Amino acid sequence: MTPHEFDIDVHLVKEGVILSPDSKSSEKFMHGIKVLMAKNYIDNLSEESRKGMLEKAEQGIWPSMAPLGYRNVMGPNGKKIIEVDSVTAPGVTRLFEWYATGLYSVKEAGKKARAMGMAYRKSGRPLGASTVHKILRSRIYTGEFEWAGRRYQGSHQPLVSLDLWEKVQQVLDGRHHTRDQHKEKGFIFPGLIRCGHWGGMLVGDIKKQKYIYYRCSRYKGNCKEPYVRQEKLLDQFTDIIAQVSMTPQMYQWLGRALKENSDLVETEHARVLDRLRRDQDDIRERMKQAYLDHVDGKLDESLFARISADYREDLKGLSREFERLSEADHAYIDDGIALLGIARDARRMFAQADIAGKRNILHHLLSNCSYSDGQLTAIFRKPFDIIAESLPRTLARGGALSARIGKNEKWLLFVDKIRTAFLCEAKHIRLWLLSYRMVSEEVPYRRTMAK
Repeated sequence: MTPHEFDIDVHLVKEGVILSPDSKSSEKFMHGIKVLMAKNYIDNLSEESRKGMLEKAEQGIWPSMAPLGYRNVMGPNGKKIIEVDSVTAPGVTRLFEWYATGLYSVKEAGKKARAMGMAYRKSGRPLGASTVHKILRSRIYTGEFEWAGRRYQGSHQPLVSLDLWEKVQQVLDGRHHTRDQHKEKGFIFPGLIRCGHWGGMLVGDIKKQKYIYYRCSRYKGNCKEPYVRQEKLLDQFTDIIAQVSMTPQMYQWLGRALKENSDLVETEHARVLDRLRRDQDDIRERMKQAYLDHVDGKLDESLFARISADYREDLKGLSREFERLSEADHAYIDDGIALLGIARDARRMFAQADIAGKRNILHHLLSNCSYSDGQLTAIFRKPFDIIAESLPRTLARGGALSARIGKNEKWLLFVDKIRTAFLCEAKHIRLWLLSYRMVSEEVPYRRTMAK
């Protein structure tokens, strides 16, 4: 904007210049030059600032204001870095753990965080739901971060594991939505069971103000599947959960068998690590061959970039798994035995639990629940699927169980299979137990679990 556009006089006191619609062209010209020089200075300053931030990002240093859970400090090389804030970091970690259970909305998880005293750094005001959502979506808490459209491995200490962060993303995306929205009405299964004919969720209705029925939502059309009583679904869920239940004698023998033969555990551990090494070497060879094909003109630029990105992502996943197993100690056996203990009593706990408890058990044990033609089907989550599919039942009755199954080939094979599953799923099982126990402390059947 210039003075003549508004018919005003502009007094530049420090320069001793007055610009008006009647000013000489030379004065207007000089003023325009000074304005352009000032704009160039601002643009250059902004450009240099972006360069500095990008340089820090490439060094693994978060280049901006520290997010909640961290604080800005001066690093040893004279550059500002972020470090864990001992005051707010535990709250951020718990926030991820709460939401990963799938039993809380963003608003409810934020309410629990506020109860812990989490607040905005400057104003001290309680966290809003939008801030909680932003925290749960932020990758920086895993040790990585995104800057200028690229992902970097940060040098800061992570507050959550990558497994926990990915579980939270799944919940945010709605793949494990299990909140008790209808608890006050006595509904147990809303959002848990799909119609096997149309794929829509079964919805609950109350008949005669006391009987609960479920039917297809019919969002794709008229479904002929008749109403089903909640009690019938409960009976079928109980039968499904019974597939992972076992007698106390079976559980005790499995616990001893899993802890014995440490040399077998070491051998299996080494075998899995060796397989991961071979898979990594295979992908590196494929990446090398793809590069040679690109140089020879067999792959165009876009296809080569896409293939290389896929290979890098696969290699990153294998490296993460290799690092996870390399750092694993034999505590995974104890975690696995604790998980077997939950499976052992799952049927009894399910029968005695209240609505929230029943939903919690179903959420942690089963997925892909479907109902059609009067029959309920479900898939066990890992590693419960191995227990349900491979647990031998032939020698489950009668006396001297330990002596009998200790020589049975099916049982010995099952022990090897379940040990391998516990090793490969060690971090997942630990996260599962954390999620399950944390929720179980808040529902009425916690005394049942302690028995």
